[in-house]
Amino acid sequence: MNYLSDHAEILSFFGSTPILSCTIRITDRCNLNCIQCYSRSSKNLNSSILSLDQIKSIFIDLKNNEIMRLSITGGEPFTRPDMMDVLELASEYGFEIYISTNGTFCDIDFSRFKNVNLKIMQISLDGVGIMHDKIRGHDGAFDKSILFIDKVKTANPTLPIGIAFTLMKENREHAIKLYDYLWQTQADIFSVVPVQRIGRAVDDYALECFEQKEVFEVLANHYLSSDKRVELNIMVNPALVPNSLRNISRYKNGYLCTFPYSVAIGADGTLALCDGLLGNNECHLGNACDGISCLFNKDKVIDILNISSSQIEGVCSLCKLQSMCDGGCRADAYFASGTFIASDIMCQQYFDYGIFPKELLRTE
Repeated sequence: MNYLSDHAEILSFFGSTPILSCTIRITDRCNLNCIQCYSRSSKNLNSSILSLDQIKSIFIDLKNNEIMRLSITGGEPFTRPDMMDVLELASEYGFEIYISTNGTFCDIDFSRFKNVNLKIMQISLDGVGIMHDKIRGHDGAFDKSILFIDKVKTANPTLPIGIAFTLMKENREHAIKLYDYLWQTQADIFSVVPVQRIGRAVDDYALECFEQKEVFEVLANHYLSSDKRVELNIMVNPALVPNSLRNISRYKNGYLCTFPYSVAIGADGTLALCDGLLGNNECHLGNACDGISCLFNKDKVIDILNISSSQIEGVCSLCKLQSMCDGGCRADAYFASGTFIASDIMCQQYFDYGIFPKELLRTE
């Protein structure tokens, strides 16, 4: 198979710039107060959010632009009383729907999940019991989330339930504890996500890269020695996948982002190229209520699209997998350096500490 390696080839093949996916922050309000929240969500926010009619118009626009994958986040989506209406509306337009929730709203009408084209329900858990409650700033949050999983599975037994575990200093000892605990539940996937330095998250929460690598390797070995009923996902670039998983086909590509062939919509309709860039006013590209068709005609977007993977600096310029992952998270790189051609933060740290896989570095 020949891959489309740059924007010119992609544009030639598709005839226009494709938008592969859309992330929409359906609200910026949340009932919890998580220490690592990248969107700075809060129950005290008074900003306006999109109405159901506005959301319907946006869905029509997304459909007309042939977007099939829709990721719904927040804030906490279920703080919206009409959230099930939003999900059913998205299903009517044929989107593949992915939703992220903290899983604490146990009084919604779970029977309506039968009418929703959900590909996965992702629930955030950052430890077992009190550890999760402490990080989330809410007593009893863990027990509510476990009950939420049971209620979702009762309503729709075939719906995959994914658990998102944000790895940071506070909870590193709970990575395996939570994975093992999930065997008692109906969860299907355990995804480990390194904490992002965006929003309320700061460097104080992030593990040193060698500590992070150790957690990944211990988890990978623990998973391989288990019966694998709960699938393990380690959300890192392909170069950072633990050695023990690298020869397993579904792990070899790591976590690949669709940026910049994506669009993100804020709670008030603000447009950006990805969810990570919604937090920077300089990266805002208009409002979805005015339509997204002209998004890729903007000079700023064109400049980003014209960046080739070979222009990305640092360790990315030396990596054999550069063309596969296109330099990892461009939003993180931009926030750290102010440029979209800086190397991926995590890969660069691994390289600087001498723990980046040497076999993946070009020698010529």
